[in-house]
Amino acid sequence: METHTFIGLLAILQTIGIILIWLWNIRLKNSMGQKKRAFLESKTELYQAREEWERTFDTVPDLITILDFKFNVLKTNNAVAKTLRVNKIPEKGLKCYALFHDMASPPSFCPLSKLIKDGRSHSAEVYIERLNAYFYVSVSPLTDSAGQLIGAVHVARDISDCKLREKQSEHLSSMREKLLRSGTLDEKMKWIADCMTSLFEKPMFRVWMVKEQDADNPPPGQGQTAKAQVVVEDLSFMLIADTCSSSGMEMNGNWPAFETSCLDQLMTNDSPWKIFDIRKWKGMPDNFQLAGSRILSNTGMPIGAFLLFVSDTIQIHKNNLMNSVVSATTNVLRGEISANSLRRSEKRYRKLFESLVDVYLRTDASGILKMLSPSIEQVQQL
Repeated sequence: METHTFIGLLAILQTIGIILIWLWNIRLKNSMGQKKRAFLESKTELYQAREEWERTFDTVPDLITILDFKFNVLKTNNAVAKTLRVNKIPEKGLKCYALFHDMASPPSFCPLSKLIKDGRSHSAEVYIERLNAYFYVSVSPLTDSAGQLIGAVHVARDISDCKLREKQSEHLSSMREKLLRSGTLDEKMKWIADCMTSLFEKPMFRVWMVKEQDADNPPPGQGQTAKAQVVVEDLSFMLIADTCSSSGMEMNGNWPAFETSCLDQLMTNDSPWKIFDIRKWKGMPDNFQLAGSRILSNTGMPIGAFLLFVSDTIQIHKNNLMNSVVSATTNVLRGEISANSLRRSEKRYRKLFESLVDVYLRTDASGILKMLSPSIEQVQQL
C-alpha cells in the first residue's frame, strides 16, 4: 500500500515538473520574442532616424561637407554637387581644397587649417572664382563619444546676393554724395548714368525735363538746338540724359513720334510706371520693352519723364534700385527747376530795381551802404 502511494506521488510530482518546465519554456520563448521584437523595432527606428537625417542633410541648401584632419572629403550633401555642377563627388581620395578651389594645397585663408591648430570653430568670407560667387564658410569640430577630435563639419553658404546688395548700396551712396555737391545739370545726370551702369548691365534710358518758357528761353526751334526737344500739348521737353545712343541703339524710323506719344501718355498716367505698347515702334530691340515714369514737382506738377528699356517689366515694380535712381533723378530735376525759378525771380527783381525812378538804398545795422539803385545817377545829374 505504501509502495503504491509513493509511486503515485512520484507520478504526480513528475507531471507537475513537466508542466512547470513547459510553462517556463513558454515564458522564455515569450521573453525572447519580446526582446527580438524590441530589437527589431529599435533597429527600424534607428534606420528611420538615419534615413530622416540623411534626407534633411541633403535637403539643406547650404553646402555641407564632412572632413577629416587630412583635408579628405568623407561625405557631402546634394547641394555640393549641384552648386559645383558635378555629377558625383568621389567618396575617397578627394581633398576639400581641390574640390572647392581647384588648388593643390589649402589656401592661406583656410578655416580648417586654423581649426586643426587650436581645435576651435572658424569662419571666413570666400570668393570662389570658378563659380563667380561669394560664400560664408564655417568649420566646426567633430568629436567622437569620448570627446576626441576626429574631423570637422564644413558649411558654405552662398552670400553672393548679400555682397551684390552691399556693392549696389555703395554705388547708390556714392551717387547721392556726388549729387549733394554743386554741379551742373549735365554733371549730375552723368553721375546718375554712371551709377546706372554700375547697377545694371548696359542700362538704356532717356531722361526728359520740362523746359519752362519765358522771354529769355524761346521755345524749341527758336535758338535752342543744343539738345533734342519735343512739345507735348503745352509742355516743352528737353532731353537731358541718353545712354541709348552710346549703347548702339538707333533711334530711327518712327521713334520720335512714338516717344512723343509715350511722353503724352505719361503726363496723364496715375501709376508710378507705365509699360508701353512697343509694337508701335519697329526698332525695339529683341527681348526688351519700354517702361516710363513721370517725374513730378513738390506741388505735383509734371517736370520730366524717365524712359527705360527693360527685359523684365515685372521687376520694375519690385526693383528698389530703380526706384532709388528715379528718386535721385527727381530730386535733381526739382533742384534744377527751383534754381531756374530763383534765377528768373532774381532777374526780374534786378530789372525792376534798375528801372526804379526813386533812389533806393539799403544799409546794414551799422549804417554801411550795401545796395544803391542806378537811379542815383539821374538824381546826381539833376
